Amino acid sequence: MTPGIENIITVIRNENNFSRYHNIVIFLLILIICLFKIPSILSSDIQPWDEGMYAVRVLSIHIYGDFFDQSVHSVAGFDSGSHPPLIIWLGYFATLISGVNGIVLKLIPLIFTLLCVLYLIKTGKELNSFIIGFLASLIFSSCFLISIYSGRFQLDIPVTFFILASFYYFILFIKRNDNRYLIYCGTAFGLCLMTKALAGLFIPIILFASYYFLRKKIRIHISDLIKLTVIGLIIALPWHLYMTIKHGNEFTNFLFGFHLLSRAFENHEGIKSRGIYYFPNILLNNIPFGILLFISFAKDAKNFIFLNWEKIFLWIWFLSGFIIISIFKTKLETYLLPFLAPACILLVIYLVKEQNKSAEEKIIILFLTLFNIIWFAVQSVRNEIKIYLFNLNQVLSFYEITIAIISFAVLVIILFYVFRALSRKTDFSLAFFVLIFISFVCLNIFYIIKVPGFENSYVLSEIKNDIDQNFFKSCRKKILYISTDFKYNPQFTFYFEGIDLGWKNKLNYELAELKNGTDSVNKLLEELPKGEYNVIIERDNINPGIYYDTRTFLPERYKLVRKNCGYELYED
Repeated sequence: MTPGIENIITVIRNENNFSRYHNIVIFLLILIICLFKIPSILSSDIQPWDEGMYAVRVLSIHIYGDFFDQSVHSVAGFDSGSHPPLIIWLGYFATLISGVNGIVLKLIPLIFTLLCVLYLIKTGKELNSFIIGFLASLIFSSCFLISIYSGRFQLDIPVTFFILASFYYFILFIKRNDNRYLIYCGTAFGLCLMTKALAGLFIPIILFASYYFLRKKIRIHISDLIKLTVIGLIIALPWHLYMTIKHGNEFTNFLFGFHLLSRAFENHEGIKSRGIYYFPNILLNNIPFGILLFISFAKDAKNFIFLNWEKIFLWIWFLSGFIIISIFKTKLETYLLPFLAPACILLVIYLVKEQNKSAEEKIIILFLTLFNIIWFAVQSVRNEIKIYLFNLNQVLSFYEITIAIISFAVLVIILFYVFRALSRKTDFSLAFFVLIFISFVCLNIFYIIKVPGFENSYVLSEIKNDIDQNFFKSCRKKILYISTDFKYNPQFTFYFEGIDLGWKNKLNYELAELKNGTDSVNKLLEELPKGEYNVIIERDNINPGIYYDTRTFLPERYKLVRKNCGYELYED
């Protein structure tokens, strides 16, 4: 690194040199994040599954006025409809001005992402320093999970914000002994309960755990925790009581059974069981040096009695959530989101702030960082590499395997000496300071260039526009939707205004399924009156089942009008 760049970084690391520019730095960071995130929002449709479910609830309020309870018109009923409606209400009020629009709905989680970044900086500043919070926000905003869900109208990012805000105000209450912050903390807890079913319960769990471990280090009383809990319950209980009185056990069974107990004790998603290493792997897949968090924990656990209360609180926040979601039988990557914030702060403290690292520790850090970067870089082809190595092992002779092992050992030895030399000459704090900046820029640019397939692949709005434009020009006022084994498709429900749920609609709707083979669907298509139907064929694994080649069941008179990921539109 050139002396000029090193001097610039040294100046930046000294907060006293630019403390009056904190607000400008925050503004520029938020502006840059917007430039990174908005392009994918502008170019993507509301996607199938969860995002579509919540968008349909917004649409339901517009059409049916069911402001407090959208479960009757929700996709899959209480699967979606039992989640509290705070974000649904925000989506409704936002679209009162613009009209129901996917882009407007997607901007809501982006705003919550920016609030997360702001409060992460403020939390880092209160617990340590502005630069710690700022660097943590760079790591946070370059995570793959943030890149995906910051532009998806789902509940995960808002939940992450309310948990972060609640703990921020709790920290202020501890430091300043001002009851206003206790009220703010309880309010954020209540809003979290009103965002996603029972997700806000993490807040009192972590705070009561913090009371147990920190009661001798900070001025906190059990009555304070009870007060903030009561404040949150006062905010959330009215809607929950309303739904319970109106729907009885049907609602409570979904709220407590489906969303909590079944996810805790059953593999709810119906996918291959994910073991205890799932979330550590997700952490490494999101942060190229996330593995170092576990080295930091081992070091802090050894010196637990010497840690300040701020760092203990961060560990309680991260570990409590991390352990709970790891125990759950249902494991989804979004479960990690509320615990990325403390992970990012702890990483920055360990890598940038703490200077007392031995030579051996530095060598271990370099080895693990190299491993994590490689692991991070090959995640999209990891299974192919595993299969290749397994097959290679079957054909290699004992001699060739021995040579490979020796070569690998030699490489490790060479790396050891290289890393030992680097550990003596390199300013680790400075090196990781630079690495965090490089990661932030490169990863965000990468996610713009190579948009993940499931972020915005499925496109239905263009087909909807084609059908709308032809509605008055032709007699095609009917839709035949052909699926494999149709469970539901919230994207289709949203763009065609609940037509598959029986909502009032200008178009007529029929469903044909291929679960029993192609003959019955082929016969149905042959018998349809000519010139009356828009035939939409579902593709690309939106619903489970066998996806047949369209030529095996589609008569020759039907011509392809448009083909997008997820759908094909045909007319005769």
